Amino acid sequence: IRKFESNALSLTPEQRVEFGMNPRVPLRAYTPKAPALAQNLMSEWTHAVNSRRQYLNIVDELDGYYITSRLIEAMVEDTLNPNERGECIEVSAEHPKIKQVLDEFIKKHDLNNFVTDITPDLYRYGEATVRLEVDESRRDGVTSINNDLNPLGVVALYEKGQPSNFLVLIEGQFVMMPAYQYAHFYLGDEKKRVKLDDSFDQEYQIDYDKIPDEVKEKIPDYIRVGKPFFFGVVQKIRELMVLEQILVALKLNQITQSKLIALQVPPGTGGKKTRELLDDVESILNSEVSIDIEANQLTVMDLLSSAGRFKVVPNFSDGKGHLEALNIRDDAAVDDLLKAANDMRKLIMSGVGCPFSLIFEDTDTQTGNGGEKSKVSELRRFGKYARKLASVQRSISKGLK
Repeated sequence: IRKFESNALSLTPEQRVEFGMNPRVPLRAYTPKAPALAQNLMSEWTHAVNSRRQYLNIVDELDGYYITSRLIEAMVEDTLNPNERGECIEVSAEHPKIKQVLDEFIKKHDLNNFVTDITPDLYRYGEATVRLEVDESRRDGVTSINNDLNPLGVVALYEKGQPSNFLVLIEGQFVMMPAYQYAHFYLGDEKKRVKLDDSFDQEYQIDYDKIPDEVKEKIPDYIRVGKPFFFGVVQKIRELMVLEQILVALKLNQITQSKLIALQVPPGTGGKKTRELLDDVESILNSEVSIDIEANQLTVMDLLSSAGRFKVVPNFSDGKGHLEALNIRDDAAVDDLLKAANDMRKLIMSGVGCPFSLIFEDTDTQTGNGGEKSKVSELRRFGKYARKLASVQRSISKGLK
């Protein structure tokens, strides 16, 4: 903008049309919109989610973030805790025949691997529903377990603590399916009460006029679904993403920005002569820099030669070529931002009920005698974490039953 604002025709009409600008409007007219644009982008990026549908639409975004992916990985490992044979399921029955049938069922359908696959989905989505293929003659029971459903296309309807029906989106239409054709798992002991329409993809809504009366009576206005693990801290996670990107930008700016030096030039020196003096001093202070673009990488020498360069500005006075360092740039307090980012990480970990040291190194607990209080707090947080794992294990066990 600064380069072209003095001349509205610096950009060709084709370029200005391509950028969405009026060819006859000066570029200066567009500058007041820049702060509003940045503010709107920041607001859009850091806003919280208010419905299950909104959350499920950003799950892929959360999966790509290192904190959420590492936290899910650690919690899945602690939840399943497989033995030396890789088994995380153990069944017990008083009758030996029943025990034998259950063991054969687990082996036939590889339920250990099945549980390993759906547990990360439980943490991501708050619940998981799988489709069952059942022998209609009731001789072989469940013949296949298929994890191929859209989370925004199926809802489990409960009655007396057990699934009674499933409302499933099939070829663009909602169909009431019997409970024995699906299996439902939800995260932990807590469920979230939501409006039924907020549970489906917004492109598909229930057309009650096309539903038979006997089926319509079974459809409630509100249902309870599994609460996603990161549902309450999405806003803080997004704020931390932005803060970490700002930290990188500020740190790079501090490293690569030029140091300003004032060269005292006698008053009355012409502009061309002043420019020559500045160029001469800069050529003496700075080494020539050339970067091989075709190499597609930056070497240490490239970085060192780009960082710490000097920029000379004129200072018209009676000094005879005196150089003076200037400190007119306001360096952002990166250390304060680093502390704010670390505090944000602790807030996120506390919000999901996990100890900070689960995936981060907590320096607060590495003190001497004064660290006893921190150690006690850490043990309490691990106790809360253990209870959370136990609730997830109970929910998986209940879904398998």
